[in-house]
Amino acid sequence: MPEMPEKQSAITDLVLDLDNTLWDWVGMHIPALEAMAWFVSDQAGVPLEIVKASMAKVYRQAGTHEYTPLVQNMDILAPLLETKAGVMKLIGIVLGAQETYDAHREKNLALYDGVPDVLNEIHGMGVRMHVISDAPKYKALSRIKLTGIEQFFTSLHAKPDPCESELPEYVAAKQAAGQFQVPFPVGEVPNGKPDIDLGGLLGIPPDDVKNSVAVIGDSLPKDMGLARRNNCLGILASYGNPTAEQVEHLLRFGTRDSERLKHMPLSNELVRLIQETRIHVLERVRDLPAFLKSIQ
Repeated sequence: MPEMPEKQSAITDLVLDLDNTLWDWVGMHIPALEAMAWFVSDQAGVPLEIVKASMAKVYRQAGTHEYTPLVQNMDILAPLLETKAGVMKLIGIVLGAQETYDAHREKNLALYDGVPDVLNEIHGMGVRMHVISDAPKYKALSRIKLTGIEQFFTSLHAKPDPCESELPEYVAAKQAAGQFQVPFPVGEVPNGKPDIDLGGLLGIPPDDVKNSVAVIGDSLPKDMGLARRNNCLGILASYGNPTAEQVEHLLRFGTRDSERLKHMPLSNELVRLIQETRIHVLERVRDLPAFLKSIQ
């Protein structure tokens, strides 16, 4: 990693979310979900809407769309477990669905306009950038590598990967080949946001967290909740709000992830959080370096 230059802001450490903060997660996730549903429908011979309803049931139980063992837990596929031939067919559906999802996700993964320049400028200001993600480690690393921004970060902390038996074989192969290697330490946050002690995680004294750390992300309960828990500056990435059409699309898959994506400009929750927390609402990612420089 390049040597850090002299700082130009009172903020020394910036904690970043990834999805809907650096790239359009919703725009990448929806077509991947649809492609996976079509694949399962075709391979299992089950109507598409029934497949989607079964997917939604699993997602609701898991509480997140970042759930790798989705297909093998779908109730409509349970009858395949009754015979050896059915089990082999289920394995094929699971592997094919995972590869279909990941292929469409990678195809549609795109940084928000200007993100590489923004990260480069912030790095040039001497600000250390730490990623904290609620995605499993391999997904966060894969997306960082695919977008080519790994050179800017100081550390990454993400959810633990699934157990070896639930990790897709092609992902395990990529790990073994070193395709997820990055030039910074990678750790785990089993409990996820917002219940993280940033001082303990990053090795920063509490007073320094309060005065020198900022958290940027699109989620009020998770990212701004993390800022409130640590009594530090929160930067709400309002540019990451999905469209009403995207929200309705995700709501058909019915998870709490979808509920939190609802666009709430100046909602009561946002007003309350702004009153209780130091929050700056950022409408364009390109404005982030200038805002950080304004903090002295």
